[in-house]
Amino acid sequence: MNKETKIAKKNIKWIKSGDLMGRPNILNVEKAKEHKQTCQRWLGFLEEINIQREQEELEEKITDLKQTIKLYEDAEIK
Repeated sequence: MNKETKIAKKNIKWIKSGDLMGRPNILNVEKAKEHKQTCQRWLGFLEEINIQREQEELEEKITDLKQTIKLYEDAEIK
């Protein structure tokens, strides 16, 4: 599992744990939304460029970002 996916899983876990009233912490939700949006922008950028060297590393990063975005969507982070 890559860096962004680990961050997403941690953010989703914090959100699902809720606060004392059983509601998600607003700051954690906002943090997750910002992380998802950053991943979406980064993914869009990476998909547009073509770097011959380090192609494997680039593909791994793209896969990580796609998995991260899917995790947030599955957790209904819009």
